[in-house]
Amino acid sequence: GDSIHMAYRSNALICTCTNCTDCTEKLNNASCYIVSLINDTNSTATCIDDPWNFNNKIFDCNGNSITGTGSNDGIYLSSQENNTIRNCNITNFNYNIRVRGASKNINIKNCTITNPDIYGIYVVDSITENITVSNSTFYTTNADGIWLRDGLNHTIQGCTAFIHGLGDIAYDLQADYSNLDSSNAFVYGNGSYGAYVRGIAVTINNSAINMYGKSSPGISLVEDNCNVKNTTVTTYMEDSPAVRINSASKCNISNNRFYSYNSSAVKISGSTSAEFNHTIENNTEQDIPIYYLFNYALPFENKTAGQLVVAESDNLRVRNITLEKDGIEVLYSNNVTIENSTINISTKKTYALRLYESPNTAITNIDITTNGDMSDGVYFDSSDNCTVADSTINTAGEGSYSVNLRSTSGCSISNNIVNAFGGAGGEFGVIWSSGAIPATAIYLHGSDNNTFVDNKLIGSGESEAIYIYNEAPWIYSEGNEFNNTYIRNFESYIVYRESSTNPNYFKNLTIAAQPTVGKINWQTSLSITNALLNNSNLIVNESFISLDSSKNPQFNEAAVLTLDSSSCDNLEFYKKTGFPTTYN
Repeated sequence: GDSIHMAYRSNALICTCTNCTDCTEKLNNASCYIVSLINDTNSTATCIDDPWNFNNKIFDCNGNSITGTGSNDGIYLSSQENNTIRNCNITNFNYNIRVRGASKNINIKNCTITNPDIYGIYVVDSITENITVSNSTFYTTNADGIWLRDGLNHTIQGCTAFIHGLGDIAYDLQADYSNLDSSNAFVYGNGSYGAYVRGIAVTINNSAINMYGKSSPGISLVEDNCNVKNTTVTTYMEDSPAVRINSASKCNISNNRFYSYNSSAVKISGSTSAEFNHTIENNTEQDIPIYYLFNYALPFENKTAGQLVVAESDNLRVRNITLEKDGIEVLYSNNVTIENSTINISTKKTYALRLYESPNTAITNIDITTNGDMSDGVYFDSSDNCTVADSTINTAGEGSYSVNLRSTSGCSISNNIVNAFGGAGGEFGVIWSSGAIPATAIYLHGSDNNTFVDNKLIGSGESEAIYIYNEAPWIYSEGNEFNNTYIRNFESYIVYRESSTNPNYFKNLTIAAQPTVGKINWQTSLSITNALLNNSNLIVNESFISLDSSKNPQFNEAAVLTLDSSSCDNLEFYKKTGFPTTYN
C-alpha cells in the first residue's frame, strides 16, 4: 500500500500540479514523491504519458477530474513499479488507464472511471504483475469496465461497475492467478458478461453480480482451475445463466447464491470427461439447493432441488425429485433412470429435462410443466435408445417443444399425455402478426427410427401437434413410427419442413375436435413423406369433417368419421371430390 512505498521517506516532498504537462513533469522530478493534482484538467492527447521516473511514487488527484476527447489514454504506464494512483476521476478517453510492459506493483484506488471509448482500465503484456484496482467505480456505455488481459496475480477489490451497452464486460479476467474480491457489477446490455474468466486459476470471491440483459451470463468460465465462492449472482432475462462453464476443467463453484429468474443457474458444456470434472457444492438457485452429480453411482432420491445436473454418471437412478426453479440435465451419461418426479419451471429458452450424449436413459412417471417461452419439456440431443413412458408433459410458452428429439434414434415414447398450449399456430418458424411463434407437441430434427405409441397430444387450438424437420441433403427424420396417436385441438396436425426420402409411418391416427365427437381416424398404416396437414385443409368439428386431399394426397385413405348427427337431416357428411369448408 501507500505506507509501504513511503515508509522510508520521512521527508517526502509533496508537489502540486494543475494540468497534464505539469503533472507529468512533477512525476519525473526526482524530488517529488507525492504529486497532487489540485484542480480539474482537460486533455486532447494522453494526459499522463508514461513518465519515465514514475516509480515508488503516488499520484493523487484529490477527487479532481481528468477529461479527454474520446481518444488516447488518460494515464499510460509502460514499465513503472511500486506506484499508487488514487482519488482520480478520469473521463472520456480510449483507455482511461492503460498499464503495460514490465509494470509491477501498481495500486489504482478510490478512482471513478467514466465513459471510456474502449476500456476503463486495460492491463496488457505478459510481464505485468501485481496490478491492484481497489475501491473504484466504473460507468461505461458500449465499453468494458476492466480488462486484465495479461500478466499474473492482479487483483480487483471493492469495486463497483455499472455497464451499459451490447456485448460489454464488467470484469474481463484473462490474466492468470488473478482475483476479483468483494466487488459488484450491474450490467444492462444484451450479450454481456458480469465477469468473463479467461485466465487459469482465477478466483471470484464475496462479490455480487447483477445482469439485466438477454443472453448475458453472470460469470463465464473458459479456463481451468477457476474458483467462484461466496458470491451472489442475479440474472433476469432468458439465456443468462448465473455461471456458465465452457470447455474448462477442475473449477470450484461453492457456497454461492444464484437467482436466475429466466434461465438455468449453472450451464456446463464440453466434449471430454475432464471438462465436467468440477466441484459444485453448497450452492442454491432461488434459495433451493443445486445438485451436481459427477461420476456419481449411488441412488439420488427424495430431494427438492433448485437444479439437478448429472455428468459422466452411468447406471444412476434418480427418483422422487421435485424441481420448481430449473430442470434436470443429463450429460455424457449412460443407462440413467429418472422416475416418479415432478418438474415445474417458468424460465424462458430452457428445458425441464435435457439429455445430451446420454443413451439408454429411461424416464418413467414424470410430471413436467414449463411456462416460459421457447422452453422444452423433454429434449433429447444425440441420445439414442431412450424411453419416456407414463408421463405428463405440459408446455405453455410460445415456441416451446413438449417432446424434442434432435439427432436421436431408437427411442420409445409411449403412453404419455402431451399438452402444447403455447403460441400461435401455422407452419413452424413463422412469426405471426401477433408476434407469437407456435408451440409444438412433438418435434423431430434429424431423428430416425423412433417409436411413438399410445400418446395423446392436446393443443391450445393455435399450436402444432407433430413437426418433422428435413433439410436436404443432410438432415432427415425418417423411419419413425407413430402408433395409436390421438391429436386434438391443434391448428396444425402434421407438418414436414421438406419431403423425406423415406417415409414415416402413422397407424391408427386420430385427429379430433372434441373428446367424443368430431373425429377422423385412419386405422390402416399411412406412409408419409410430406405433409402440411392443418385446419385449412382438414376441417374437423363436431358435425362436419372435410379433407382437401389435393393438399395432402398421402392422407387420402379410408378413414372412420365420428360426428354428432343430432342436427343433421339427410345431409352429406363426406365428399370424394371438392373441398367444402362449411356445413350447409
